[in-house]
Amino acid sequence: MYRYTVRCEFTFKNDDVIEAWLAWLRDPHIADVMRGGATAAEIVSMAGEVPTYEVRYQFANRRDFEHYQKEFAPQLRDEGLSLFPATQLGMVYSRSDGEVIYHQGLDR
Repeated sequence: MYRYTVRCEFTFKNDDVIEAWLAWLRDPHIADVMRGGATAAEIVSMAGEVPTYEVRYQFANRRDFEHYQKEFAPQLRDEGLSLFPATQLGMVYSRSDGEVIYHQGLDR
């Protein structure tokens, strides 16, 4: 299993922008990433004073993630930045990925 996390921090707190961005994530963006190879996704609202969200995607393996990165991610990122220009809206993105080497729990 392979995980890819996109973190977005909203340095300008604007509830309208945040709600529009979350709505876009839910439909259509996450579905597009899943068509690109993700097998699951979740949006996590992080604790803290600055509104921060993590979108965590699961891929079957690194090869599937790399295929997504090459064939799907550039277009999807461009689409997101055209709808939500990060610099103008005070959005700071960071990304991380890695192989899950241990997982335990009930998947519900």
